[in-house]
Amino acid sequence: MGLDVVEIMMSCEDAFDIRIRDREMETVRTAGDLHALVMRLLNERRGEAVCASSQMFYRLRQDLMKIGMPRRMIRPQTQVAEIVQELGQERWPAVRSALEIPRTLPKPTWAEVLMLGGAIASGVAAKLIGGEIWLGVIAGISAGYLLHVALRRVRVPSESHESLREITYTLLSRQHRRPKGNVSEAEAWQVVRGIVADQLAIPMEQIGRDSRLIEDLGAG
Repeated sequence: MGLDVVEIMMSCEDAFDIRIRDREMETVRTAGDLHALVMRLLNERRGEAVCASSQMFYRLRQDLMKIGMPRRMIRPQTQVAEIVQELGQERWPAVRSALEIPRTLPKPTWAEVLMLGGAIASGVAAKLIGGEIWLGVIAGISAGYLLHVALRRVRVPSESHESLREITYTLLSRQHRRPKGNVSEAEAWQVVRGIVADQLAIPMEQIGRDSRLIEDLGAG
């Protein structure tokens, strides 16, 4: 299957919020076949709950492919470190942006409570043991500095072993993505024709239901 055909399939996935499996791609020979496949997948989805995690993963996959990540390497179990290793360390900012990974992460709440309690306890203990106020002040300042270091936001490492599955669920917890509305057969046909025309740089008028993607339309 040529790259043009793969791009057409992927554009259809994005346009209709569907997933076209590899074995389904292999059955498509004509523009009409593609339209029929799209309608079948849309009909299967109607009336059913749309898998939000799948939609989110497909979006992440598209964003990663835009920055050069090979599609075949993008799987739910793929780790961030593997992506950076494939693209190169210099692409880490682009990877972080594509996956919506924050630049830094805050320390957990329990660390703040622990260190704050430690600062107070250090000051009180120094005062009781030494009997001098200045000892308590120094102990409090020292503990306060440790508190600052412990609570300082830390950078997210590029060698993170967090998987795309985990990132998908994290992003879903932040937002809710609604599926697109129902599409009629006529509307879907026009969208499919437009996608094929754009990808192959040909007029839509040349695309009929019996037009073969490779032999007639020149898909490579």
